[in-house]
Amino acid sequence: MAGARGSTGKLIKPTDPLFPKTPRQTEPGQKLTFSSKLCFAIGGAPKEVAGSATAFFLQIYLLDVAQINAFQASMVLFIGKAWGALTDPVVGFFITKSKWTKIGRLMPW
Repeated sequence: MAGARGSTGKLIKPTDPLFPKTPRQTEPGQKLTFSSKLCFAIGGAPKEVAGSATAFFLQIYLLDVAQINAFQASMVLFIGKAWGALTDPVVGFFITKSKWTKIGRLMPW
C-alpha cells in the first residue's frame, strides 16, 4: 500500500510503528547518569518494601497460625528466595532471546 487517501483526497503518510523493530540500547562504555540511577532506585524501593513486609508477616503467620516450628518457617522463606535466585536469570535469558512482537518483548511472558 503506497499510501491511503484521507477525507480531503490528499495522500496520508503512513505512521511509524508503535514499537520499533530493534530496541534502542546503550553502548557498552556508556554510563547511566546520576538522575537515571536515582530514578531506578526510587522505582525499585516500593517493590522491596512490599517484599520485606510480606516476608515479615508470612513468618508471623507461619509461626502463629500454621503452627510450624521456626526452622520450617525459615526454610519456607529461604527456599522461596533461593527459587527466585535460580529462576530469575533463566527467565531473563529466555526473555532476551525472545522476538519482539507488536506489543513488546515482555508482554507474551
